Amino acid sequence: MNVAGTQQLIERPASLPAPTSTKSGIALLYNAETNNTYDVCLKLTKEALTIQRLDVVCTHGGESQVNHRAVVLRRQAAGGLGLSIKGGAEHNVPVVISKIFKDQVD
Repeated sequence: MNVAGTQQLIERPASLPAPTSTKSGIALLYNAETNNTYDVCLKLTKEALTIQRLDVVCTHGGESQVNHRAVVLRRQAAGGLGLSIKGGAEHNVPVVISKIFKDQVD
């Protein structure tokens, strides 16, 4: 604030990237074929949803196998990401992918 009590606007440097709205979190993904669940990291931007499986890190000095897999769903020009998401912290329930739309998948 300046002396008069009003806020002074500070110009954003051109070298800084423009802020983007990114949401991220950790979820449990269920695989119906193998009847297993996996910890995954989710990152949602306006353009894409990235799903990456979290792997266990070996800390006792043994050989660790690096097995990273990331799935990126790109937003279509017409429509959305091709899925419906339910739940979240505001509803006090886990985030669940409730439906995948076949007509929006490449």
